[in-house]
Amino acid sequence: FLIEDRLAPDFKYIFVEIEPAATELFHKSKKEEREFKARVHHGLNQLRDWESWIRENIHVLRKDFAEFDQAGFILVIGRNVNLSPAQRKVIADENARVKNRTILTYDDLANRLKGMINSLRELIASTA
Repeated sequence: FLIEDRLAPDFKYIFVEIEPAATELFHKSKKEEREFKARVHHGLNQLRDWESWIRENIHVLRKDFAEFDQAGFILVIGRNVNLSPAQRKVIADENARVKNRTILTYDDLANRLKGMINSLRELIASTA
């Protein structure tokens, strides 16, 4: 999916790759518990493929999105359930490592949506 957000402070265009919520993000063995499973790597590779395609075909995007200059990329995959603090740190570190790429679980997405809804309710209440 491609989301256009003209009010966003950083990326006006965000490419979203969606993988199943039931996807396990990490291996279960103690030795590999901080290693992403293949499905996570697949999703991240999809984002890298989009990024590469954009670099080579930005002129195509600018036909429909004249102001297109750079994009953000989000991988929505799996759930937070049963993630250890170390695994949560692996995700946070991966998100910090590449400025324009973010891994979100469906729980993260739901929490962000709840936050947006609450902000909108507060805004409506303050203007009423």
